[in-house]
Amino acid sequence: MAVLAVALYGLWLVTEDGGGEPAAVAAPIPVIAERVETLRDLRFEQIPRPVTVTPEQARREGLADLDRNYPPERLRSDEEILKLLGLIDEDDGLRDLAASLFGEGVAGYYDPLLALFSHAVDEGFVPLQHRALVIDDTDPARLLDRFTAFRPPATGKWITREER
Repeated sequence: MAVLAVALYGLWLVTEDGGGEPAAVAAPIPVIAERVETLRDLRFEQIPRPVTVTPEQARREGLADLDRNYPPERLRSDEEILKLLGLIDEDDGLRDLAASLFGEGVAGYYDPLLALFSHAVDEGFVPLQHRALVIDDTDPARLLDRFTAFRPPATGKWITREER
């Protein structure tokens, strides 16, 4: 009986995952690097090493990039338009919303933006065929394959109400 108990305990130790989140699967970096080389017609001298950053570091660096590349007057006008359309709350600032997104990490990072695009299509602000211009995928290698295979939708200069 003691042998059975030890065997069961050993089996439990081997199969126990701690009840937490499943372990993250490492991204196939060489595969991704090869696809980036193909897409951008470049060659890496060495395969890039992935870098893990904290949510605070991602937030800080994302905001620094936003401040460098988004003129304040355009940020204010874009924020006002989004508020008028009811896409963001009156009390929210676009920079604050961006800061919260930057700190959330990759899993779900773009979900709010993708939801915004889908909502704009649902409300008739953006034609469905234009939504196809935003390519998204949860798998980096598959995403790069989709970039490579992408062909923009064939539309005329104007889309009629019936084509929406």
